[in-house]
Amino acid sequence: RFEASAQCKFIKDVVVDVPVDTTHVEGEVSKSTGIFGNTTKTKVFKAVKHVKEYHYDLETNWSISIYSGTSIKEKKILKSRASNMILITQVQKPPVKITELEEVSLTWLLGQI
Repeated sequence: RFEASAQCKFIKDVVVDVPVDTTHVEGEVSKSTGIFGNTTKTKVFKAVKHVKEYHYDLETNWSISIYSGTSIKEKKILKSRASNMILITQVQKPPVKITELEEVSLTWLLGQI
C-alpha cells in the first residue's frame, strides 16, 4: 500500500526589487586648478522592477506499507518520508494542490516483479 499527502500553507507576501539590465550613465568633467588636475564625476542610474512574491510552506508525506488480509491497523511500514520546504512564487495561487491522504494498492505492481 502506498499512502501520500501534501499540505501547502500561505506564509506571507513580500515586495522585492529585481535589477533590470537597463542602466543610464551620465558623466561631466569639471576643471580644477588643484594639484589633481581635471576631475570627472559620473552618475550611474540603474532601473529596478518591484515584484510581489508569495511564500508558501509545503509539507509532503508518503509511506509504503504491507499488511495481511484486511488488518490495515496491523500494517508494517517498509519505507516512509516526510519533507518540508518553502516555495516562493509570483502568483497568488498555491503552487501545489492540497491533498488529503491518498491510497494506492501495490498488489498488482508487486505481482509483476
